Amino acid sequence: MKTTHHGRKRRIIASHEDVVLLYAGERLPDDEPLSASEVPPGCKVRRIFHPPRGVVSTYCNI
Repeated sequence: MKTTHHGRKRRIIASHEDVVLLYAGERLPDDEPLSASEVPPGCKVRRIFHPPRGVVSTYCNI
């Protein structure tokens, strides 16, 4: 897993089995960007990937 930092935002580039933490407006490969309405301010979104189906669970964690 590779982590990159851009200012205050953090993106974790993960394998399919990893949990990915994102902020509103960020996107994953082959994925639509998250909208602000999906992610409340200060909230991180966890997306769990299970190939070959892709994202099967998305939930908020402050």
